[in-house]
Amino acid sequence: MRPPGLLSQLVRRNGLLILAFTAAGLLQWGYIKIVAVSQPAGEFGRFVAMIHFAMILTTPVVSLQGAVSRQVASLLARGRPDALLPYLHRRLRSWLLPIAGVAVAVLLLSDPLAEWFDLGEPYAVMVLTGLLLAYLPFQACLGFLAGCDRFRALAGLLVLDTGLRCLLALAARLQPIGDGVEGGLGGQAAEGAG
Repeated sequence: MRPPGLLSQLVRRNGLLILAFTAAGLLQWGYIKIVAVSQPAGEFGRFVAMIHFAMILTTPVVSLQGAVSRQVASLLARGRPDALLPYLHRRLRSWLLPIAGVAVAVLLLSDPLAEWFDLGEPYAVMVLTGLLLAYLPFQACLGFLAGCDRFRALAGLLVLDTGLRCLLALAARLQPIGDGVEGGLGGQAAEGAG
């Protein structure tokens, strides 16, 4: 039996990632559908604004995934697996300070940002900013898996992450911490971070 060719490997790997992204998208759609029917239109609008604000905050962190993936693949191609962990440690350390700086700036501006993005209370901005810092190692992990060609693990992690965030979001909706959009803030913030 001859080993699978490059094309069949790419199709198999990409097919798995396509399925994982589709499953994650369906989970997110289901959560948003549940929120949409459980809130008045104005509150749902604020919920959507919160998700998009979280996406804006996570943009710099998501770029870490591509950088890590490229470097890990390069180190492996050069036969340097011993350099992977030191590289990852350096990369995370180098990104932590700028990301923390952005987080501090956002926290200092939480009142005007909450008003401008129509997020309700500044508390929403604070929670979303905290999640930004927590999201950093997760994106590094996704980049590491992609760089190592561990697409099955990457696909599984994507679906597991989205599923867990949706469960957290639903739990937060069922056990609110406040009124309206802020009531499901923990779940909404987690949902928006993906």
